[in-house]
Amino acid sequence: MSQIDVEEGVYSGSTQTIWLGDWTIDESGAASPTINKCHFSNVRVGDVIKTNFTRLADGSGWITYKYQDTSDWSWNDYPVSDDGENANKGYTATGETLTVTEEMVDNLKNFGLFFYCQNVNITSVELIPIQAEPDPRLDLTLDYLSSGWSATYDPETHTITSEGGGKGWWLTAKDYSYYDYLVIQFDPAINNEGKLYIEYNDASNTETSLAIGQKTIVVALSEEGKGSVKQIYIAGSAGNTYTLFAAYVATEAYIIENGIENEVEDVPVDPFVVLNPVYATGGWGDREYDTQTFDGTIVGEGAASGWWLGGKDYSDYDKVYVELSAINIPQHEVEGEMQPGFAQLFVQCAAGDDGSLSNLTCGFGTHLYAVVDLDEYKNKTNQIVIQGSAGVTFTIVKACVCTNEYYEENILPNLPADPSPSMATAIETIGSEQTDGAWYTLQGVRVAAPVKGVYIHNGKKMVLK
Repeated sequence: MSQIDVEEGVYSGSTQTIWLGDWTIDESGAASPTINKCHFSNVRVGDVIKTNFTRLADGSGWITYKYQDTSDWSWNDYPVSDDGENANKGYTATGETLTVTEEMVDNLKNFGLFFYCQNVNITSVELIPIQAEPDPRLDLTLDYLSSGWSATYDPETHTITSEGGGKGWWLTAKDYSYYDYLVIQFDPAINNEGKLYIEYNDASNTETSLAIGQKTIVVALSEEGKGSVKQIYIAGSAGNTYTLFAAYVATEAYIIENGIENEVEDVPVDPFVVLNPVYATGGWGDREYDTQTFDGTIVGEGAASGWWLGGKDYSDYDKVYVELSAINIPQHEVEGEMQPGFAQLFVQCAAGDDGSLSNLTCGFGTHLYAVVDLDEYKNKTNQIVIQGSAGVTFTIVKACVCTNEYYEENILPNLPADPSPSMATAIETIGSEQTDGAWYTLQGVRVAAPVKGVYIHNGKKMVLK
């Protein structure tokens, strides 16, 4: 007898080959054929056992499977895959297959499979495991998010930080046909809005809004597209953060059994939302902005620099406040004539589904601040920017969206005083007249030994770091 054991843990989804080498059984003319046995210590219903062999030269070889009954030790035939009178003898194929049934399992484990054969050369015996049904939940890794733009991801805290873009999973053409839903869970609940996008290769993409306080979002996968998913990502306004707790696709049965559903916590509304100057890189036209010093320059006439928000909902707030440490509003040329320049805080909201806009403005004038009262369209705020005529320069100190109460209690009593002389006049005068190599503050005061700050030198604005 030749006994071959199959070790535990062979069910990896690939074929397990049991090599017997060139095991020739030649009992031609003998009173009874030789019997050899393969023993399977780990076998399941639905597995397939395949014997690969060749007949000897005279073509009379044959092979059949037998098992030993546990009750009376009698020999019994297992049927093979081929039909017909010679099915058990292998005359019509070079390999015979046997599908394991429930009644075979114990016998195969305890007593093995016997090959009753003659005039054949058995080259190998294969155990082909049945394809295991996929787990009802398949997790997406939180160790590395490879998809996205204008956003960062911290793999230690699992936190996405938007810089006006998004971050997520690049999947190329992942087959999620077995699954029904995408689930993203956040911890803590998100404190700002955003969007969850699923892009498919063969169907329309889906876009789902994330609400303030969102803990869990459940999104149905597209029946047409889930066989080839391109990418999944989360996007939001610059400065928004999203800390992931889990991300996975799951079957409908798993969702129901575990009670998974959309979950939004009641989150106290802060009286103000900071607009981080680091992200004031949006806007339009020819402009320059330094994300380290927060210095901006309007190069092209009517250009603007500031925060792109993409329809941010500011329904809980009333005002936009922007404070500067410096502003220069020089004259500019209009149709061949020099005219006073302008600089203003500009808030743009979507006023309807037809593409109409609500534009709110407040000029800086000689002030170092500007305040805009939001209107009824504040639930779809697209951008907040500083717009001006060519040559305007400014330095942002702080900016926020706030309630009336917060403004009256915390901002109004602490508004910066107007510079004297006018900031704009001082800078324009210094810029046109003071080219003597000396250093001046933005208020026109000569400085013998300038330190870190913003100055005028030889008619130009200079930043010392």
